Amino acid sequence: MGHGIAEVFAIAGFEVNLMDISDDILRNALNRIRDSLERLSKRGGKLRDSVDSVLSRIHTTTKVAEAVKNIDFLVEAVPENADLKKSMFREADQYAPSHAIFASNTSTIPITELSEATSRRERFLGLHFMNPPRLS
Repeated sequence: MGHGIAEVFAIAGFEVNLMDISDDILRNALNRIRDSLERLSKRGGKLRDSVDSVLSRIHTTTKVAEAVKNIDFLVEAVPENADLKKSMFREADQYAPSHAIFASNTSTIPITELSEATSRRERFLGLHFMNPPRLS
């Protein structure tokens, strides 16, 4: 789900930091995004930029601190586990700019519960994408 959300934002022209737990997972994610963009482009989809241009806006990392250091908006899409999500949000909260808005892609965990892991409850929201995100 995360790579699909990254694809949607990159298509829209935003710089995206895609974070996951390993470089192998990130390489696979970029390959899946490239494949999706190429299929979209061949079908006459809504790509205003080239596939390579869209991909150039996606930056990968395995470190939360690096992923969030200069962000305005964070969309979390880790597995549906409250403790895991809270842990990620706690760490992100330490390194993200204070103005950054946090969003969770959760479909079952209360947003207020997740927001309590941060110091930015007033800048925390639910933003649920359906699968695949580019069709949401």
